[in-house]
Parts: sequence; structure tokens; C-alpha cells
Amino acid sequence: MNFDILDNKPLEFFNEAGELVATIFVSSSGDFHLSPVSSSNQDVIIGDRNTVGDVEIGLPSAETTLKLMGGGIISANGGSLTLGDPATNDTVIINTMSL
Repeated sequence: MNFDILDNKPLEFFNEAGELVATIFVSSSGDFHLSPVSSSNQDVIIGDRNTVGDVEIGLPSAETTLKLMGGGIISANGGSLTLGDPATNDTVIINTMSL
């Protein structure tokens, strides 16, 4: 299946009641936007709750940045949270300038 998006129109997603719940679009500067617009808590969930998998961002040869605009919380939701992988010789740097 192939879809062409014309005239910079967003892809729009609707619920069973016909209410707009999300859009996907590319801004004029080329940024990709995935925007929940429903009256729910507007979470963006990546992955299937019944399937274990990895979320990969970027590529191995290029550094990437994850920004939590306005701050936020990184949580393991009650489980263990590990930063870095000793098996791959990861280095974890924590900025202590603001502590």
C-alpha cells in the first residue's frame, strides 16, 4: 500500500465516534511531528504492551540527543532502570554542574 501526502497535509486519525485523535505531519523546517490531539492524557506509546522489543533512535555512527522539553521523569515503572551497557563498554556521563 502506498500513500502520497499532497500539499503538506497532515495524516489524521479518528476514533470510532469520528473525533480527531492524532496527526502526523512534517513541519516546514523538516521536523517530524506525531501529535496526539484527543481529550485523553495524550500519551505517545511506542511498541506493543504484549511484546518485548527495543526502541532504537538514530544510527551507531552518529550521536543523537533525546530532549525532555520542559523536564520530565525517566522511569522503569517499578522495575530496574539501567543506564549504559557494560558488555558494549558504554560510558555514562552525568552533568553535575547543576547539582
